[in-house]
Amino acid sequence: MNVLGLICCLLLVACGKEKGNVEFEAKTSDVSVSEMLMIDKSPEESHSHKEFLKQFDSTDRVTFAFDRQDLSKEDQVFLTKVADYLSVNIDLRIEIQGNCDIRGTSDYNIALGERRAHSVFLFLKSKGVPDHRMTCISFGSRVLIPGDSDEIHSKNRVGIILVK
Repeated sequence: MNVLGLICCLLLVACGKEKGNVEFEAKTSDVSVSEMLMIDKSPEESHSHKEFLKQFDSTDRVTFAFDRQDLSKEDQVFLTKVADYLSVNIDLRIEIQGNCDIRGTSDYNIALGERRAHSVFLFLKSKGVPDHRMTCISFGSRVLIPGDSDEIHSKNRVGIILVK
């Protein structure tokens, strides 16, 4: 990404934070949302994340039902694989990002995003991943995929796991 593109992206983020929503520029390439989030990371962190994604068919997230933070059976299977991967790659640390769709107040979505990230954290901890290797953050109603349909909203209700 060139400098002008990065500046535009930062301006979008800054403007979105004022409204309680953060929107990311839509990409037409085959770059995942989480790879876009790795823009400001070091080359080593980006490489580690790409290696992580290769293990899981480029999936780095769990999805949540509307107004819920509980994990589905499929997400538990995925997170068990993540825990297994982290048990072998003991030098990796992860950030668990809780996200919501745009419905609800900013404060409510921040709290819901925290609960979502924490549910992923607790599940991974139950599978043996040490606390000190995980951090949680809530972005509330961060818009990862723009649009206003139930399908789009469901794609924004996620917990994303980023390698740090």
